Amino acid sequence: MACERIVGRLRARQLELLRGLDAAQVQQVDGARSLEDWVAARCDVSHESARSLTRAMKILTGVPEVWEALMVGDVSFDRAVATGRLAAAGGDADLLVASGGFDIAGVGRLAGRHRRVTRRDERQVAAGRHLAMQPSLDRSSGRAWGELPGFDFATLEKAVYQRSDELPSFPGGESRGARLADALVSIAEDSLDGEPGMGGPRVPAVTVSTPLWQRTPGARQAPRSPPVRGSGRPPSRCSFAPPGSTSSGSATAVVRSL
Repeated sequence: MACERIVGRLRARQLELLRGLDAAQVQQVDGARSLEDWVAARCDVSHESARSLTRAMKILTGVPEVWEALMVGDVSFDRAVATGRLAAAGGDADLLVASGGFDIAGVGRLAGRHRRVTRRDERQVAAGRHLAMQPSLDRSSGRAWGELPGFDFATLEKAVYQRSDELPSFPGGESRGARLADALVSIAEDSLDGEPGMGGPRVPAVTVSTPLWQRTPGARQAPRSPPVRGSGRPPSRCSFAPPGSTSSGSATAVVRSL
């Protein structure tokens, strides 16, 4: 703890210098895009460290009592930043004092509960919504990620979890993440099929993995029994993945039940 207090005092000195440089707009004099870029170049630190320092400077500027505590070594640098964020989120003096009994993560959770969401924040979140999908080069797999406003994400979360609970359970069990992925694909298939009046969502009933040579005319290799798993419900149709969509030399057939 004594070493952290020494580090805290040195960080406080750095933040004090940064505040003066920011007031002088030194980044514009040197042609840097931002103070963060200037700190990364001049102080020989990573952009993550430069971003942490500049953000801490801006946060603690509005909380002089926390800045003073950091300068004299009463608190560590991480606690000072967490407490400053709690104050910026709207925490009163009593809450700031009470936060001393929490760890750093607990102070962060307190700040999240007291954060005021303005109309500007809502507009920024709505404008920044996005979904990115990236298939692999051979299209044998793909990744997806993105960000949604809180209400839209809650809607998506509820729909995916509800559909995952409706999917049949296969022998051996599956991870929660795998069931959520299957649920999302099931919702997408319903949207593409667009078949009204079917009395609820269709779910995968049988999955069959078949080597490509078994689908090649004139193949002489002895056939093998493909693994089958299912719920016993009669299939309605079967769709194979295109021949170029797998790198392991096998194709997958998914038989669905209406």
